[in-house]
Amino acid sequence: MRITNIKIVVSLLLIFSCLAGCKTDNPDVLITESGLKCELHKFNDEVKCENGDVIKFHLIVQDHKDSILSSTTNGAGAQTMEIEPSIFNGDIMEGIRLMGVGDSVSFYVPVDSIFRGVVTLPKHVKPGTNWRYTVEITEHKTRAEIKEESKRLAIEHAARIRNDLSIKSEQISIDQEIILDHLTKENINAELQPEGYFRTIIKESNGKIAEPGDKVKVHYTGKLLDGTKFDSSYDRGRPYEITLGVGEVIYGWDLAIADLAVGTEATIFLPSNFGYGEQGAAGGRIPPNSVLVFDVEVVEVN
Repeated sequence: MRITNIKIVVSLLLIFSCLAGCKTDNPDVLITESGLKCELHKFNDEVKCENGDVIKFHLIVQDHKDSILSSTTNGAGAQTMEIEPSIFNGDIMEGIRLMGVGDSVSFYVPVDSIFRGVVTLPKHVKPGTNWRYTVEITEHKTRAEIKEESKRLAIEHAARIRNDLSIKSEQISIDQEIILDHLTKENINAELQPEGYFRTIIKESNGKIAEPGDKVKVHYTGKLLDGTKFDSSYDRGRPYEITLGVGEVIYGWDLAIADLAVGTEATIFLPSNFGYGEQGAAGGRIPPNSVLVFDVEVVEVN
């Protein structure tokens, strides 16, 4: 859910050789300092992967007997994955960060690391052996490229929503009156924002403010106007991550989160068409044309 300057590598073999903690008899098999055994099949001078980049890849997983456990080449199609930091010494993320489009490498990973924390291993897993993960990268987008694409999608999405909301302006006006009545009755000081929703700041912050295309982690509790809770990230014990501005969440969130710095806590009151509109949601827990209230806390922006 972190990108540095993109490293353009002259040769994947050179990088692996520099990282190698020991040599092997086979010049195409190298072991990195962390202990990851790598068998090079194809490599080139393409831009290599970094944390936060997204790749499409084919993967074949084989056990210690070379039996194929899974393969994307048998009709499943290439898979998509975001490059993440390594979680243990010798995991394949270390090797994937040294690959580019067209590269093909096999990684030998100890099953004891793969199944760490598992008390009883599956019958086909033999302790002390390695599984072979053969990875071939077919597409690669850097974090910068992904962000630029997200910005473009955000602009297109916002234009579509604005056009849609202009048609539904009557319902928005009705909902704004409902919100105002509620705020007056409950003595809540919330201000009408230029976009048409209401907001009250609970805790100010001068942290980073997200831009369209950024990854944002948010803690929230969602309620109806009568206080009925329909969802909460706090109940799950982890913040919710979104790509801002591209329509992954309701329009009211894309608007409101864009104005809140990291560390800010706020309550937002959304007319129904900034939420789920006349369709409603959550299996009936959010009825059609429901005004929504969200207590939100912006946790992180990347």
